Amino acid sequence: MKSSRTIHIVAAALACLLWSGSLIASKLSYDTLGPMSLGLIRFAISTLVFFAIRLVLRDHEMPDLRGMAAIALTGILGTTLYFAAENYGVAMLPASTSSLIVGSFPAMALVLECLIDKVSPQPAKTLGIVLAC
Repeated sequence: MKSSRTIHIVAAALACLLWSGSLIASKLSYDTLGPMSLGLIRFAISTLVFFAIRLVLRDHEMPDLRGMAAIALTGILGTTLYFAAENYGVAMLPASTSSLIVGSFPAMALVLECLIDKVSPQPAKTLGIVLAC
């Protein structure tokens, strides 16, 4: 059980490391690609990786029609609009400023959780946000 926890922590740390470099890589890419073209390329690559992983894992289960519609709507509105806004923001701001804005998302989510759910912030969540900053 302990080795599984270690693997998960390493995977999360690796994801954070890769994510932290994405804004810098995006900024450097704007010399040759526009923000929307870069977004399209990123999604095309991630789609191919997703289906390759499903093939390797032999996961052939598909959601029903309603589930597919929800996935499509989330992908088009949520993910596409988010990354379009992020790409245009990164194009107009220094990568360091963009990183600070994106890095503040967990704090904003915690504030919204406290306001909407009318709960007090948990010390572990607060500590995690402080450490991340």
